[in-house]
Amino acid sequence: MQDRYQEVGFVQQILGLNLVPRKNGTGGNNTALSDFSEMWYGVFLWAAVSSLIFHLPAALISLAALRQHKVARFMPVAIFLMGFVGPVCGGLLTNIRMGRSSKDKRDIYYRLAKEEGWRARSAFKLLQLDQEFSLFTGVNRAVDLCAAPGSWSQVLSRKLREREEKAGGAEGVKIVAVDLQAMAPLPGVTQIQGDITKVSTAQEIIRHFEGQPADLVVCDGAPDVTGLHDVDEYIQAQLLLAALNITTHVLKPGGTFVAKIFRGKDVTLLYSQLKIFFSTVTCSKPRSSRNSSIEAFVVCQNYCPPEGYVPNMSNPLLDQTYDVDFNQLEGPNRVIVPFLACGDLSAFDSDRTYSLQIDGGKQYQYTPPTQPPICPPYQEACQLRKNNLLSREDDSSVRPKDNQDKAETAVSS
Repeated sequence: MQDRYQEVGFVQQILGLNLVPRKNGTGGNNTALSDFSEMWYGVFLWAAVSSLIFHLPAALISLAALRQHKVARFMPVAIFLMGFVGPVCGGLLTNIRMGRSSKDKRDIYYRLAKEEGWRARSAFKLLQLDQEFSLFTGVNRAVDLCAAPGSWSQVLSRKLREREEKAGGAEGVKIVAVDLQAMAPLPGVTQIQGDITKVSTAQEIIRHFEGQPADLVVCDGAPDVTGLHDVDEYIQAQLLLAALNITTHVLKPGGTFVAKIFRGKDVTLLYSQLKIFFSTVTCSKPRSSRNSSIEAFVVCQNYCPPEGYVPNMSNPLLDQTYDVDFNQLEGPNRVIVPFLACGDLSAFDSDRTYSLQIDGGKQYQYTPPTQPPICPPYQEACQLRKNNLLSREDDSSVRPKDNQDKAETAVSS
């Protein structure tokens, strides 16, 4: 039976179809064949349209040719329409019907994020972590490291300010978002475009808090993955340590730190380093995090640094003092890292394909992204491609200067 489910899952990923039974709104079981219905509906629709537009004229012209009518001269045109324009129009119809909605079916949390106004699907990860660990209880000052595009800052702003407004006012809530990239503004969030490895950034955070330390520090930052798992895990570990360094400058004793981690073979080393500063460290995976991903989140509670510890910004990745032999932990020094899967089977499965009609009483309607990137690093490349200014692989010559001027003008506009 397990092999059968794996086979169905493979077909589901390849075809983008939902082949497993699901529960309807009344508690019964319905076989999720709506994707098949949509597929066959599109096939029959295209067959009818193509027959009406292309095949019928071609048949009439062929009949005229048999009767040696002068309309027979249009036979090459009919063949061209059938062989070239037909598939093109078919592709356009397919894109119009399925292009924008295909990702909505494949990723339920991507769709829900747009419908609920979140900037990214990662907002559900922080929400589910809060459901499990009550992260926002008693929090008035929060820091979001590596914040762009701002979904976690959105969660902090909504939840903390909503709680304070119910209590009589949100003046005491302060949220600071830090990132190297520019980010579209958010209500109630102070943005710092800075480097988390600099002491000046930590000082500016404290200044926005009027000299008070933070109650909560969160970090959903991750490097641009290379596909080489060992390299990706190492760089992510160094990013986590950089976030921990700045956290020791701004977090109050007893505070909470949440950060993304890649669960590789060296997770024990990171766990042991975090345990130096926090009495409780748990590695948790929210329901919205894909099962195929090695990402998880460390929830570090009750910040209690060693006596006499002085916060610093040492970065082993940059100062070349990383002791490789220290990672070879054995015996009682090598501990089992607590791991917790958030949520239960009632939540949406992040790896499953869902029908567009998940709510029986509400018609599906495409929702555009809440906040597109305002200054992405690939903006220049998109502008160059739009203006056909990207040099081809087989073109070894340098682009003329006038084309460069056009590209710069296009990017600036």
